[in-house]
Amino acid sequence: MARTGTGNRGGFGAFFLIFLMVSISSLQADSPDFTNMGELLKTNREDLEFINIPLSNLPNAPENGQEPSEGLKTGLALKEKLTEKMKSAVEHDFFAGIYYLQGNYGHTYRELSTSRDLIQQVYKEILEYYIDGTWVLLESAAPIILRTQDAKSKHFLQLGFRDLESSRLFHQRGS
Repeated sequence: MARTGTGNRGGFGAFFLIFLMVSISSLQADSPDFTNMGELLKTNREDLEFINIPLSNLPNAPENGQEPSEGLKTGLALKEKLTEKMKSAVEHDFFAGIYYLQGNYGHTYRELSTSRDLIQQVYKEILEYYIDGTWVLLESAAPIILRTQDAKSKHFLQLGFRDLESSRLFHQRGS
């Protein structure tokens, strides 16, 4: 004997269970903007930490009240200029984080873009400074090293010029 009305109830139960599972899982889902902006913020902060190292290694003012050399004056002026750009980049990163927490992803992206542009400018100028400085160091050390008969020193000099050329080409391609 067939039961009447129970087959429909089983279909409704399965439908209700599926509906419940879908609605609960959608409550836990993150917005794609939330996830993407979180990753961009994390990457930007890592880049800020990375670029801070060569920036902090730029020359400081000479101690003992000595007059700085011409090269040191250039390095000091560059450090001052890039420190201001870096402060601005950190400030824009901070505001991007605030907008991110507020869920305002359009403003987050704008602030992140500004911060990334400033980081790029700082990186480019630091790279130019270090390429020039490395060239001067290698050129001044080359005659002394070549006069010696030390094969390791000559090899390291060769590696230095090779790496310098690699950095210069990398910089030209990136500009």
